[in-house]
Amino acid sequence: MTNDQPNPDQATRGLASGMVKMEEYRRPLTRREEMVLSLMCQGCSNAEIATILSLHPETIKNYVGQVLRKLNAKNRTHAVVMTINKGTNRRV
Repeated sequence: MTNDQPNPDQATRGLASGMVKMEEYRRPLTRREEMVLSLMCQGCSNAEIATILSLHPETIKNYVGQVLRKLNAKNRTHAVVMTINKGTNRRV
């Protein structure tokens, strides 16, 4: 892991900062799904998320799919944009 890669603590801080909140979604995200989404919002690939969370890349692929289904997002970019917009709207 390089110095510029987020770590699990940073993913948790992303949650705490209000970027990702379970209660905003129709189908609640699990804590792990929130962490994956937070790392997606930080620009991490599935491989990077797998390294950061010490999980197999296929497991991350499954989590990403679950996040997309729960958010009703077309793709990971759509999920990230939705999440960032919700965070921005809440602060205005």
